[in-house]
Amino acid sequence: MSQIYKVFVNNCFIIFSDISFQQQKVKLNHGNNLCKIVSSHQDVINLLNDNNYVLKFNIHCVCNNPNTSFSFFKLHFDFIIAAGGLVQNKKKELLMIYKNSVWDLPKGKVENAESFTEAAIREVKEETHVSHLSIVSKSHFSTYHIYLESSQAHYFLKETKWFLMETKSDAALIPQFNEGISQVKWVTWNEFRRLSTYDSIQSVVEYFKNL
Repeated sequence: MSQIYKVFVNNCFIIFSDISFQQQKVKLNHGNNLCKIVSSHQDVINLLNDNNYVLKFNIHCVCNNPNTSFSFFKLHFDFIIAAGGLVQNKKKELLMIYKNSVWDLPKGKVENAESFTEAAIREVKEETHVSHLSIVSKSHFSTYHIYLESSQAHYFLKETKWFLMETKSDAALIPQFNEGISQVKWVTWNEFRRLSTYDSIQSVVEYFKNL
């Protein structure tokens, strides 16, 4: 099967896949959202524009070549790449940050001349004060989401490359307050399930849990 892309837009998402994805009847968790099936990236853009980018339904773009369709879709946005980490300590607890009234994972934009792993480690250190970080696996998981930059009145598409990390540090956790982070804490896998967080973050945790 070819690549499948999932783009989050507020509380909904857009999927780009080929026909085999649909024929195999892979279950999509649409929650309470309706799903509209379309056949081209332009159909997706039209639906976004018609709804002022405030979707109340999911969109499934079934196309011959999802890679090509997604590439054309990206051209309609300023594209940004970020990197972040799902960090485990010696107890296998997960490192979470509390930002904008939601529990999240540490992440940030990749700076010039940085590799993705370097950016991910730097962002975790800056946002949580956790040190002695190491990448468990060079494989990564990407999430995509569309957001409005209010200062520029423009929509951006951001890809975040996530890496599984571990640390043996017992240092105190210190939130990066100037980035709007008010809390940092370690949580168990079961505690994570009870947190108020984004669907995209849940997909990151599920991906690495199933490795």
